[in-house]
This record gives sequence, C-alpha cells and structure tokens, in this order.
Amino acid sequence: MQKLLLMFLLLINVTWVYGTPAEEYFTALGGWQEESSRKYADLGDLLIFVSFSIPAMSLQQLIMDAHKVGGHLVIRGLVNNSFKDTAQALYELIHESKSGGIMLDPTLFQKFNIKQVPAFVVVNHDNLRQPLCSKFDIVYGNVSLSYVLHKIASGGDEGKVAQRMLHLLDRYR
Repeated sequence: MQKLLLMFLLLINVTWVYGTPAEEYFTALGGWQEESSRKYADLGDLLIFVSFSIPAMSLQQLIMDAHKVGGHLVIRGLVNNSFKDTAQALYELIHESKSGGIMLDPTLFQKFNIKQVPAFVVVNHDNLRQPLCSKFDIVYGNVSLSYVLHKIASGGDEGKVAQRMLHLLDRYR
C-alpha cells in the first residue's frame, strides 16, 4: 500500500485543501497570489479537464496529445474516494500511454468554472498565476486537440498561444 501511495504521489501533483475552499484558505493566510504563483509556475498553457468517466482509450490519447505540447490533464477528485483506487487507475492509464501524467486539483476546476468534461483550457501560464484569471479560452466536448487549437487560433483570446501549440503538435505528424 505504501509503495502504491508513493507511486501515486510521484505521478500526480496533489493540491488538495480539506475543509475549506482553497481561495478562502489562501486569502485568510494573506498569500493567495504568492501561493498561486508558486503552485502554477510549472504548468504549461494547456489544461485538459477530464474524469475517469471518459473511456480509457480517449484519456490515453489526450495524455499523449497534451504531452506533445506541454499540457496537463486535470481531474477533480478521487476514484471511489480512495487514494489506492485512484493510484491504480492512474498507473494503468499512464502505463498504457507511456507518456504524460494527470494532476489532481479541484481548485483549477473552480478557477475556470468547469462543470463538464472534457474541457480544454488554453491560457498563457503567466495569466494562470493570477488569482483571477480573466484571459483564457475554453472548448468543451469529445474533440481532438488539433480541432481545439485550430478553433482558438482562428479567433480566441489566446490565439497566439494556440498557434504556438499547433506548431508543436505538427512536429509529431
């Protein structure tokens, strides 16, 4: 069990605040902006919000595509409210895709008001560090990453970011 939990913690970035919404927690400490900047410092410009209700083959494809452009998949919570079950599900998924990973971060779901999955968010990582992220694009649906990036590149707020990711994605074709 300890080995499985350690593997789980290595595979994902667990950023969970128990008992109180994260924004209230960090505001009460007077450090939301500082903490937020550190917390999201290593994230790229693409976040794909998913759940384990999405078929495994689709999740594996999303992991591989996100990896190509430096993006991350994000889940809201635990499988069956269990770290063990979540670790096992993540291991099977990541082992099969042989790349990437998944973050467990319910605060990102709140930050972007994500109510359904899959949801693709393209945001400049500098904007992501702000407590209130006002400039970003969201595309919902069971669509390809290429479709999402083309759609945003042709008229989204983060069109230049999407265009850069399209060039990265094209390298793999």
